[in-house]
Amino acid sequence: MGGQAKGKKKNKPKRKENRPNRDAGFVGLTPQERVKLRMHEKAKKKTSEKYSVQQLLEKTEECIDSFDFEMAGLFCQRALDVESTNLQALDMLGHIYSELGDVQKAKGISFNKYMYLGQIHTGQEAVDYYTRGIQVLLSTLDKQAQTTAQAGAAARPDEDPELPKAKDVCVAYCSIAEIYLTDLCMEEGAADKCQRVH
Repeated sequence: MGGQAKGKKKNKPKRKENRPNRDAGFVGLTPQERVKLRMHEKAKKKTSEKYSVQQLLEKTEECIDSFDFEMAGLFCQRALDVESTNLQALDMLGHIYSELGDVQKAKGISFNKYMYLGQIHTGQEAVDYYTRGIQVLLSTLDKQAQTTAQAGAAARPDEDPELPKAKDVCVAYCSIAEIYLTDLCMEEGAADKCQRVH
């Protein structure tokens, strides 16, 4: 009984991976967090290819009109993933967070984001961000004053460091004045605009 001769195992060389290291930006994350981050990046790319920011904001408005704030938040966040400095999307997201009862996130979106955007932009664009931030701050301070008046002297608004203060408005006005004295100093009527900032 002859057995068949065993064939020699062919040693195939292992294929080298020529792909770049996809995990380079995920150092220190758990595997679940990496997968979630990759899925988010993939969804963001797919969304930006399929839908414009305007279309996403229209869907956000439809969801707000039907009181589906959770879904509105998802559409609005997608719009911000595509264009992170869109003022309309930032306004909507702040409104959505306040409707969902997440006051801390709403405050963070509402005025801090505008202040940060004002810092990273230059010229008239920075002035526009600061101006919008000031509007939100003043509105928040008015609501805060009304709440304090209704609650009486028992609730002191200056105890919470997260709450905006009049000082924040002053800092924003100073930032606008500084822009008119530097970036926009050559613009016609810059001195007048600087004096009329408030």
